[in-house]
Amino acid sequence: MSAAVVGSFSWPSLSTAAPVPFTMIRVSWYNSLVLAIGAVAVGMQQSVFLVRVGCLSTSDTSLLEILSFVSPTGRRIPYWHQVILWQTAVGLLECSIYFWLGGYIVFVWDMTKITKQDQQRSDQVVAGFCYVGLLSVVSLYLASMLRLWYKIGQQGK
Repeated sequence: MSAAVVGSFSWPSLSTAAPVPFTMIRVSWYNSLVLAIGAVAVGMQQSVFLVRVGCLSTSDTSLLEILSFVSPTGRRIPYWHQVILWQTAVGLLECSIYFWLGGYIVFVWDMTKITKQDQQRSDQVVAGFCYVGLLSVVSLYLASMLRLWYKIGQQGK
């Protein structure tokens, strides 16, 4: 993700953007870069932790005690703060992708808006394909996410 963001800053047409969209694009993409680097740092720290704890002779019980507790019914239930902590890297990476996509949408919109004097038919075609691609990706993402959670919910019944 970081490479995609850094590569985006080298696009030559970025320098021709109007001031407000240019600022929005830069804010979005810099936030994306920061979140992606944060996701890598958190994920690496968690991986190192798991490897080091895995070297202990009591690693299984230690991890079990760190991650969950025994409920009054006798079932093990995860601590909510642990669920959030272990999902942080994935969440940061998702937010990074959203920020980059937001900047990309503004970029394509600014480069291909109809009120631009020097707009050509090819700009409209590029914008159309970009938005169709973006709509497809977002639709597939939402459909897969909702379907997975639906299936998990059905198993719990």
